Amino acid sequence: MISKLTSKTPVLILAFNRPKFLSSQLELIKSVGTTKIYVSIDGKRNEYDSKQIDKILKILDSEVTWDCELHVHQIDKNLGCKKAVTEGISWFFSNEDRGIILEDDILPDFSFFQYCSELLNRYKDNKQILLISGDNFFPEIPTEADYDFIKHTPIWGWASWSDRWNNHIKSLENLTLKLLKKNKDKFTINQYKLIEKTLEGKINSWAYLLFFTLVMNDQMVIIPKVHLVSNLGSGTASTHTKLPLFQFMLPKQSLLFPINHPKEIKLNLSLSSRSNILYSRFHLLLKTLFNLLKKPL
Repeated sequence: MISKLTSKTPVLILAFNRPKFLSSQLELIKSVGTTKIYVSIDGKRNEYDSKQIDKILKILDSEVTWDCELHVHQIDKNLGCKKAVTEGISWFFSNEDRGIILEDDILPDFSFFQYCSELLNRYKDNKQILLISGDNFFPEIPTEADYDFIKHTPIWGWASWSDRWNNHIKSLENLTLKLLKKNKDKFTINQYKLIEKTLEGKINSWAYLLFFTLVMNDQMVIIPKVHLVSNLGSGTASTHTKLPLFQFMLPKQSLLFPINHPKEIKLNLSLSSRSNILYSRFHLLLKTLFNLLKKPL
């Protein structure tokens, strides 16, 4: 039964000013038997943020009552999405050698946790795998096993290892616009521009830099054959996902166990291609719409 699936893998929740879904996340985490929860909270910008962060702390205090270690990291000042997420994940992996990462608007299926736990153990020594994702935006594309490999970084609920994350952070130390330009041919035009704008400070995102690491190290990401998560955070309060696009409408599904593993580790070229096309079109659409919204009527 799905409800009896268990996972002792530590979980990191990346929070800020949205306590709305925290209780649901905690209830789910409790139900799978997780005994270590880390919560990293970006610093406040204003009084509203302060009140929302207080609500988050009260929920944690009142609802994490089972036999579970709770670790909270409150960042003193507001760092924004890029720096706060990076700091939170680095803090998490300074304490754990592997773990599951959820942003505060992600609600996975029960099976997501055991899926991550099993594959974290199976691929712990395979540096070719950067992370394990709970996302599959194209479940209609057939796969022979219960998961596949792509050259993309979907991070709506994911898991990884401290050595993979630390290698990513180390690679950022040498990342400059000059180095990016030198490797321009490894990226599509839109991918290149998104990473470039991130380095220039025009985009406040950590995820595009993770994609840079994936490509430069010739790594892969594991994705399930079905979509295992719901992103509940689209809307005006969201930093990057203000528009209700089809990805948000995909119903989360369950993965059945035991897991059927692939016979070999190789890229699913069809899934990789579709994911990268979506990646480019999604952000091009956002940019176009935001520019239109800025124009006076």
